[in-house]
Amino acid sequence: MATKRLRNTRNYSENVRNSILDRRETSLFKKEEQISKLEKINEEKEMKLLFNQLVEGKSINEVDAR
Repeated sequence: MATKRLRNTRNYSENVRNSILDRRETSLFKKEEQISKLEKINEEKEMKLLFNQLVEGKSINEVDAR
């Protein structure tokens, strides 16, 4: 399927190819931003979990640290 798309893209004019590449690049950039946000949220949740485990009385050696 990818090779078919590549062959089809070769038939487009340079302007159309550039437009396609720009859209794909924009899409990838947005996905990278989403991943960064999710990683930050995940890190915050992990920190809350660790803090709550400490508040519950677990020792620093017992908490689920990664």
